[in-house]
Amino acid sequence: MIDEHRPVARNGLHGFLRDMAEVEIFLGEFASQHPDLRVVSLRMAPLIVSWAPLMDYFLQPGPRMLMGFDPSLQLLSIEDAVDALAHVALTPCAGTFNIAADDAVCISQAIRLCGQLPMPTIESMIKPSSTVDDRRQLREWPVDIDFLRYSCIVDTYRAKNELGWSPKRSIADSISTLRLNGQTPNDRVDSEAALRAFLSRKR
Repeated sequence: MIDEHRPVARNGLHGFLRDMAEVEIFLGEFASQHPDLRVVSLRMAPLIVSWAPLMDYFLQPGPRMLMGFDPSLQLLSIEDAVDALAHVALTPCAGTFNIAADDAVCISQAIRLCGQLPMPTIESMIKPSSTVDDRRQLREWPVDIDFLRYSCIVDTYRAKNELGWSPKRSIADSISTLRLNGQTPNDRVDSEAALRAFLSRKR
C-alpha cells in the first residue's frame, strides 16, 4: 500500500502521469522555499466521471487487458473529490494527501461494472493499436501500460486522520450511478462544444 511518504518517481512515466509527477515535485520544492505558505497536494485516484480517460477505456466495447494480468486499482467519485477539496479549504493542514475510495476493484471488475466484457490481449497487440484507424475496436490505454500490469493501492489514513475526510461512496455505487444517469464519453464532446460557444460569446 502506497502512503504519502513514497517519493514521486518520473522515470518510466509518460504523458499525463509524468506531467502530474513533475507538478508534485514542483509543489514540494515551492513549499520548502516558502515555509510561510500552506501548500497542499492531493493525490487523487482516477475520477468516476464520463469525461475521464480511464472511464472512456472502461466503457468502450471490449476493453483490452494484458493477458495473464488483472491488477487492482482504486477510483474516486466526483462527490468525494469535491468533499476532499472542501476539507482542505477548511482545515489548517499542509503536505500531501492520498484521496481514494476505501474499496478497490480489479480492472476486469471495473469493466464489467461498466457493462462491458474485457478482451485479454498480448502486449505486442496493444501497443501497435495506437496507429489503427478504427478506434471503436482498438483503443489506446489512456495511462501508462504498467497500470494494466501492476496493482496501485494507496493508504488514505492521513486524509482521514488530519483532514477528517472519508469517502462516502463505493466504486460500484459510483459507476452504477454514472450508468443510470445515462452519462457516456460522448457527453465530453457536448461539454467541450458548449464551453467553446460560451467562450466565443465572451470575446
